[in-house]
Amino acid sequence: MQNPTKQKMSGQTYVDEHLMCDIEGQGQHLKSAAIVDHDGSVWAQSSAFPQLNASESLT
Repeated sequence: MQNPTKQKMSGQTYVDEHLMCDIEGQGQHLKSAAIVDHDGSVWAQSSAFPQLNASESLT
């Protein structure tokens, strides 16, 4: 049985709060990030993530 108090994190929340955050308090961060499925479907992305064309998203 799963812990009822444990909440699942959305892919967009993960991108926003974990991938785009300040890296180790050094004022550095990624320029863009995304979670992309093996078939090229974008699950979540930062606002600066570039639009992928079909050939790029399948590689």
